[in-house]
Amino acid sequence: MRAYLLLASLAVSWLSLELFGFDHLVVPPDPEATHYCAADALHGARLASDPGYRNSSLLLERLYREQQPISGRPRLNPPYLLPIVFHLVHQNGPENISDAQLATALDQLNAAFANMGYYDQGTGVMTDIQFCLARRNPDGNASSGVERVVSSLTELTLETEDAALKNLSRYDPTRYINVWVVDEICSSAAGCGVAGYAYFPSAHGSDIDGIVVEARWLGTSEGNTGVLIHEMGHYLGLYHTFEGACQNDDCLADGDRVCDTPPDASTAAVPCNASPNSCTTDPNSGFATDQPDMFYNYMDYGDWDCYSAFTAGQRDRMHFFIENARSSLLQSQGCIDPCNNPVTLTASVSPGDTVDAGVPVNFSATATNATNLTWTVDGNPAGVGTSFQQTFTSPGQYAVRVRATGGDPNCFADTTIQMVVRCPVDAVFSPSSYEVPPFTVVYFTNQSAGADTYSWSIDGVPQSSGTSFFYEFTSPGAYTVTLLAGSDICTDQYAVVITVGQGSAATGLPIWPMRDGATGILYTIDWRSATPTVESLSSFGALGGGMTGVAFTPCGDVAFHAVHTGSSDPNQLHLYDAEGSPLLTNATANGPGLNGVRAGTEIQVVPVPSTIDEWYVIYREWGSDVGAELGNAGYRALPLLYSRVRLEAVGQLTVVERDIALPAGGSVQTYSDGMAVSRTVQGDPTRHYLYAARRTVNQASLSVDRFIISAAGITWDANTGTVPANYW
Repeated sequence: MRAYLLLASLAVSWLSLELFGFDHLVVPPDPEATHYCAADALHGARLASDPGYRNSSLLLERLYREQQPISGRPRLNPPYLLPIVFHLVHQNGPENISDAQLATALDQLNAAFANMGYYDQGTGVMTDIQFCLARRNPDGNASSGVERVVSSLTELTLETEDAALKNLSRYDPTRYINVWVVDEICSSAAGCGVAGYAYFPSAHGSDIDGIVVEARWLGTSEGNTGVLIHEMGHYLGLYHTFEGACQNDDCLADGDRVCDTPPDASTAAVPCNASPNSCTTDPNSGFATDQPDMFYNYMDYGDWDCYSAFTAGQRDRMHFFIENARSSLLQSQGCIDPCNNPVTLTASVSPGDTVDAGVPVNFSATATNATNLTWTVDGNPAGVGTSFQQTFTSPGQYAVRVRATGGDPNCFADTTIQMVVRCPVDAVFSPSSYEVPPFTVVYFTNQSAGADTYSWSIDGVPQSSGTSFFYEFTSPGAYTVTLLAGSDICTDQYAVVITVGQGSAATGLPIWPMRDGATGILYTIDWRSATPTVESLSSFGALGGGMTGVAFTPCGDVAFHAVHTGSSDPNQLHLYDAEGSPLLTNATANGPGLNGVRAGTEIQVVPVPSTIDEWYVIYREWGSDVGAELGNAGYRALPLLYSRVRLEAVGQLTVVERDIALPAGGSVQTYSDGMAVSRTVQGDPTRHYLYAARRTVNQASLSVDRFIISAAGITWDANTGTVPANYW
């Protein structure tokens, strides 16, 4: 009787050696001695030492849990036929076993995976996986599926000589299952007697990938070939049935990650008619009642002569790894006889492999030694001949494959074009601010492309189907504003988060700019604190006695100051940031300053509706502000101007429009003093009213002009007609 045992102490010691993740069975020559498999230890060491291997393993396990929730579900395209090549490394001793013995081992491997003959004992399932001896090598030449190499590495120390062994002879590991056959496998940590080992799918395509077995176990009996069957299970992604012992909270994540193999904490060999049970956690996940240990499973440590079962769950797990990590094996031509007239094939796509949905795409191919070309899209027939056209109506990724075949059925060539189909709609918008106090209107400017329908929502609640959108946020919180932009082909989505903070109790302008008429120093009064604070902005210096204004952010912070130097020269209205650094003066690169008069009318600084970081600065035009005309008030009547400015970044200001005259009723009027700005135009937050006192030169009477401020500019709306001057 043979028995298997994985020693915990060995697992720990091998981990410390940082070996590469694989599994092995250890079998001393004495058939009564203890045998064990080292895949878990070496797999664990590889996980610990190789971040790429670890990330691949974690990703594959996550995908397996997501795609394999139910054992027994149908797979993609079984049955699967996978090519094997045996690399027989020998020193002309008994380990140089015959091709016939290797063929017997392969037949027994296939019988076990088919659950047929000796291996069908009513306990397992057919896996729909079979194996062939390679008929052609990677270069397309004939192969027997057996490569023989004379080398002392047939006496192998696995920790130090694994790579050297595999470098002796190897077929492309992405297209063949490489099985190296040696005389003796020893471990520097555990001694000799390792029957075989295999790497898990995370190693697919690497130089270490494949299986190593001792020659004595191949084809000598159905039970002995259990070594190859067991290691092939590891190669295709199966763990030992006793992996994780009795832990069974989630059968897809705990233990061997298979839900129809009972939890198992024993590695002891038992008679084939026994019924051991080492765990009671079976009903926690996967089973309704407690079950005996499945010691006869190919992935258990038991008497090899008891081996008789892969379960449906193990079959599905192997299918998953064949279809994913090891999917390149499915494209291998290793099981096909060599081609005497090789087919060559090239394919092209126009306008390219990345297109918008709804755009016709032309595919073409040229081939030699081929009489037929067939095209598929994601495996579905799409066309025949040297070219075809396809219009992809939905965004996504598509595999367009063309196969060229000739008169020889063994001669063909395939190539695949991976298409990326984009949605031609690009949803995007800009909010006027991302952080605002309560009772602030935020404007959302639609900048989408390729769309003709729009749907706005806030926290999933529909709000508008208009092109652009504005909304007043009344309560503190974080709000997700989403735009769904669509066409008759597809839709795209864009979202931003608007944060509404606790607002100030103060109303009106939170900060007043004021000028000391004697010193010219600028002061501010901050009304946002319980006791208003006065601050001297000495960094501005003494700028004279001109008028002032201030621009605020939606949260009440100072964006910039508008300060007239007090000079009677033109272009003396300058802009400074909150700390006093110049943004626009006669000395800055974006100068000169704005052409405003020094006194007589306050400067209005108004945010441009529906924009981000733009303001209108409104002021009277430069001119003499003393010696008012006969019948006027204390200041000379002058035209009204505005400039539009944008803060591009910290310390960077752009003058979008400069010194634009405001016509009223078809001509430019003059104004002496007094301006006011409303919050909205009849509740529309995208527009504001500007009121200004019009005075005609040398007339005592006045009237009031009303202008509309919008993102498009400032336009005249109406005039009151003459009103008593003392009303102003």
